Amino acid sequence: MLNAVLITVGFLVFLGVAFVVAAKAGLLTESSSTAGDDETPADARYRQRPDAVLTEHERAFAPTLEKAARQLLDDLGPLRVLAKVNLADLIEPDCPRGSPKSPEGRQWRSWWQSINRSHTDFVLVDDQWRPVCVVELDDASHRRAKAKVADAKKDAALAGAGVPLVRVTSRDGVDAVAGSIRDATRS
Repeated sequence: MLNAVLITVGFLVFLGVAFVVAAKAGLLTESSSTAGDDETPADARYRQRPDAVLTEHERAFAPTLEKAARQLLDDLGPLRVLAKVNLADLIEPDCPRGSPKSPEGRQWRSWWQSINRSHTDFVLVDDQWRPVCVVELDDASHRRAKAKVADAKKDAALAGAGVPLVRVTSRDGVDAVAGSIRDATRS
């Protein structure tokens, strides 16, 4: 009986060690899909969100940005204003994608996940739908510590990718917004 207990304990220890080694080697991570990429269950139910796509401040600011975009026609050509664009639709990690379990693949995925859950307030795109400038509307919520960290990450990611970014407030007028965009796109 003692031998059976020792064998069982030894086997469990072996499984535990094997699990830890596999986890450290990255063998227990998801496959190449990301969280949330699973197929939607047939019985999943959804409803339209009751609130608007844009916040109250974003809705109030949107006409100012649209007027600023028209004001920039001579400098930047015709611009379209898009709202709530996912950051990963604008930029991507600048490293080899690699296979999901390789070090390169894990690095790419880690960098991609750090931007995938973020969005911009507004993006100005040209007539070919290429990004010209990201416009972030900084309201009172951006003064919170957590928001400041998120803003800094977004700023760094966009700067690293060479995508101009301007931060404005709802108090900024058309001329000020247009000037900020003009300055950001010249550098």
